[in-house]
Amino acid sequence: MLSPLSYGLYHKVILESGTAASTFADHPFNLLVNGKFNQTVPAIIGMTKNGGGFFVLPFKGISPGVPGIDNGLSKTEFDNLVKGGTNWVYNQTQKVVDATIFEYTDWTNITNPLVLRQKYMDVITDALFKAPAVRSAKVFVKNNLETYFYCFDYFVSPWYPPWSGVFHGADLVYVFGRPFRKYNKSASEAEQSVEITFSKQIISRWSNFAKNGKPSADVNATNWPAYTLKDEQYISLSPSSSSIQKNMLPEKMAFWNSLVPALTETTETQPPSTGTPATMRPTGEKEATCDHDKKTENALIAVVVVLVVLVLVLVAVIWSIRRKQSNALSHTGPTANSTVALTL
Repeated sequence: MLSPLSYGLYHKVILESGTAASTFADHPFNLLVNGKFNQTVPAIIGMTKNGGGFFVLPFKGISPGVPGIDNGLSKTEFDNLVKGGTNWVYNQTQKVVDATIFEYTDWTNITNPLVLRQKYMDVITDALFKAPAVRSAKVFVKNNLETYFYCFDYFVSPWYPPWSGVFHGADLVYVFGRPFRKYNKSASEAEQSVEITFSKQIISRWSNFAKNGKPSADVNATNWPAYTLKDEQYISLSPSSSSIQKNMLPEKMAFWNSLVPALTETTETQPPSTGTPATMRPTGEKEATCDHDKKTENALIAVVVVLVVLVLVLVAVIWSIRRKQSNALSHTGPTANSTVALTL
């Protein structure tokens, strides 16, 4: 949506747990809030209910997860993960970290490891998915872009613990029809039927949106209204109880979209985080210094320069050899071997 080179290449947009977070001429979020995006196409935007679960679970070949997370977190571990994880927002300050720890600490149950685990997952979900999605949806609507907002509220898996919830990416199981393959062998026929029906509904909504701009399903499905600044309606998607909700987590959204930008003490428009949450239990040690980063940068530049010089030398050598071959051919005439060499 943000690249002018993409204009006319698509007619609908579906943003699943993702917002402006790539590299363009300006920071994508600045392009977004300044209205420098394709405003001619409708959009679906949303996320899974517990996106943060993805970042604490171990996924082979992707992430080690947080060691020992099945047993929860201590208060010290919770604090260290928040401090040592991603930059939750652009131009993050220590005030943001302190405020985040305070906001997400359950002061009535400060030592419960299972509660602290859930709170860390909530930090990730709200900071990286829900708050940016809400902020983006409001920008879309202010620019008269027809927008539909959702929260995916269902996922059943035999491989992941129930406490991980509807984590990031869980919705893809239903968007791409995996229940049709009956992947969950431990589920009963009735449970598999529920999943298949739900997957059909999601596929129908996404397909109809792609065709006519309206995320409708069958006649018995919940009607999905467009997002408005007045009511901030969104649909909570689940097999038996899809429902229309309003004003998602108003206190948490105000924290991330109003208070936190003020705490950064920079410009009014702050791009969202583009980092990755911590998956190791931090020790609190400081990161490498700026001087070290500068030395690393200089070393990389030197390596690049050397490689460029070597490439130029190689090109010159090849050119010289080809020239000699050409001169030799012009005097002796072509042979079978020389013809092959020139072809190669």
